[in-house]
Amino acid sequence: MRHGHGEGKGSCFKASLPDIRLNVIGNRFNMTVKRLTVVATLFMPATFPAGLYGTNNVHMPENH
Repeated sequence: MRHGHGEGKGSCFKASLPDIRLNVIGNRFNMTVKRLTVVATLFMPATFPAGLYGTNNVHMPENH
């Protein structure tokens, strides 16, 4: 929010308390999503073979 001149020092960068609170909550959420992305990326290679060999297929080349 930008104010006119003469309203005091630093008045151009005033932020309300709810805005600061929402920014903090947003930053925490972003860090949580980053952590979950790293965990999902680490488990992704193990998921493919588990899904492939966990199916009940009769005609799999490895079974013959």
